[in-house]
Amino acid sequence: MAEAGQELLAQGRAQLERYCQESSTQLLGTRDELARLHTRLEAVRRDVLQWVRGVWGAQGPPGEGQQCRPQVCCTPAMW
Repeated sequence: MAEAGQELLAQGRAQLERYCQESSTQLLGTRDELARLHTRLEAVRRDVLQWVRGVWGAQGPPGEGQQCRPQVCCTPAMW
């Protein structure tokens, strides 16, 4: 009976190890995707700012000083 318990314990540990490896791989993939999306977001943000400055001039549109602050939620520290 003790042997059966040891076998179940070994199987449980192996299953837990597989789960941890799969979770780690999935998390790394998610972080990579988040980094790619963040890069795209920054590129689009730069393009929009360039377009706005082209339309409105260097000072930007009226009320430009009230900008959205994506840095609050989109910093590497949040990853």
